[in-house]
Amino acid sequence: MKYIPIFFLIFTIFIFYIDGAARFDAWEEVNITSDKIQTYAKMAFEKYNRDKKINLDFRRIIDAQKRNFIGVRYRINYLTRVRGCPVGSGCTLRFRAIVTEDKNEKLLSMEIILKASGYTGTIPPIK
Repeated sequence: MKYIPIFFLIFTIFIFYIDGAARFDAWEEVNITSDKIQTYAKMAFEKYNRDKKINLDFRRIIDAQKRNFIGVRYRINYLTRVRGCPVGSGCTLRFRAIVTEDKNEKLLSMEIILKASGYTGTIPPIK
């Protein structure tokens, strides 16, 4: 009987911790047709093309999520295609751009990750 308050206290703290952790890592869906998402996706695509010097065509944005914390983070998934590659030969590449901005909507950082690729050939460089 004397351990019930201690058990209740530990259980309550644990519930608040789990609830807070779930909210901390929660990504919410964002409209992919918004100007900000479109701009960030195009910036990520152009940055990857410029850095790697390869011929890719931007296809479409798959989805986008947003998370608020100290700043705002956007996670944008988009598709590209190798330019000049025949249709049906697995030339589609999927990327994720993770964009961080501060509370004043100023761009702080952008990370571009190649998530999936079925392409096995060599990508021709930009001439």
